[in-house]
Amino acid sequence: MTKIKELFNKANIAYQKKNFEAAKKFYEKILELNPNNEQYWVNYIAIFLNLKEFDVAEKLSRKAIKLNPSFSKVYCNLGSVLQFKGKFQEAIKCYNNAIE
Repeated sequence: MTKIKELFNKANIAYQKKNFEAAKKFYEKILELNPNNEQYWVNYIAIFLNLKEFDVAEKLSRKAIKLNPSFSKVYCNLGSVLQFKGKFQEAIKCYNNAIE
């Protein structure tokens, strides 16, 4: 099993157990090894959504989109963040970007 797969499995187990602090650490290591995988970003950002750390989730979403503007699932995450923050028009734009 590759290092990333091993970390990914551990991150998912921690996430399922709602051990978000451990999951965060695993995803940080994963993203250091491979910052170009959309699913890793989506899962990492989801941790902050669950923790209701919307500012961090927004910052990470924008960083991921800057890395790769074709990350449609990240646009969905950013839309969710903006929706939680009451920025509905901006959220709609993100959702539209996700489906383009």
